[in-house]
Amino acid sequence: THHTVVVSGVASNRALTRIELLNLSIDELNEFVADTLNLNVENTVPLTQVIYGKTRGNIFFSMQLIEELHRRNLLYYSVITFEWEWNLDGLELESTLPENIVAAVGSKIQSLPDKLQRALIIAYYTRSSIDVTSLRELMAADMFDVEMKELVGLLDIAVLEGLLFNTVGSNVYRFAHDRIQQAAYWMVPSGKERDELRIRIGKKLVQLFSEPNANDWMIFVAADHLNSCTSHGTDLMTLVQLNLICGERAFGLAAFVPASLYLRLALKSLRRLDGSPWEEHYDLSLRVYRGITNIELCLGNPAGFELGKEVVNRARCLDD
Repeated sequence: THHTVVVSGVASNRALTRIELLNLSIDELNEFVADTLNLNVENTVPLTQVIYGKTRGNIFFSMQLIEELHRRNLLYYSVITFEWEWNLDGLELESTLPENIVAAVGSKIQSLPDKLQRALIIAYYTRSSIDVTSLRELMAADMFDVEMKELVGLLDIAVLEGLLFNTVGSNVYRFAHDRIQQAAYWMVPSGKERDELRIRIGKKLVQLFSEPNANDWMIFVAADHLNSCTSHGTDLMTLVQLNLICGERAFGLAAFVPASLYLRLALKSLRRLDGSPWEEHYDLSLRVYRGITNIELCLGNPAGFELGKEVVNRARCLDD
């Protein structure tokens, strides 16, 4: 189907093709398993039935399950027959294999070197892709010092394991599947430990954002982390400034709903500051109130008029 696509403000016609990726049938999955193990399709039917029963033909889940079987020595290469063989004791399989693919991927991650495990965890708490330089800085903030060359080598191991993707010559790595990200997420216990990690990452991203050639994603991710951990010591002034920047940048991208959310959080933190914000932080208060007034009026929200009245009543001069 042909659509008009807007790229950097210029409309261009590009051919877009929608491809529906459905789960494999049991016969198709059997062909995949046979090809993977270099065996005849007739011989792999029992193994395929076990895999299909767990994955219902999802190719990513099937690949992870094959690796899990190998890792637990239920699928092994025989040095006698020089072929892949497996132990299909039904009771053992049911009790040994994880009930969901996230647990299987988590088990795979736990078998990796400690530094690589931590790199995958920290990468999850940024976004689906991250550059090596930023990841190294974040790991240092997490007390995991690693040289650039060593980190690249570790990430390349994750690529070989099918956990990450990377284009040759690029320093950006991205997760191969969202279930891998979920597995990395659950490796950090909820509560204080997870909040402390998010605070460390958030504060480091704020610092990185202040440096030349910083990327916008850093400030948005930092805001999301620090907004979620207010009970663990994030100061209110930081939250005001952080959410204000995010709100203004989202507004500049015409993302009005996210802009409203960030500016509402900025306003909430502003009102919680000691003393009178309008008297002690006039410029900041004016910027927050004007920003959220503009957003709410753009969204057609009547609350924008009430916020606008606050600006009129508090402004020190007609221009303000």
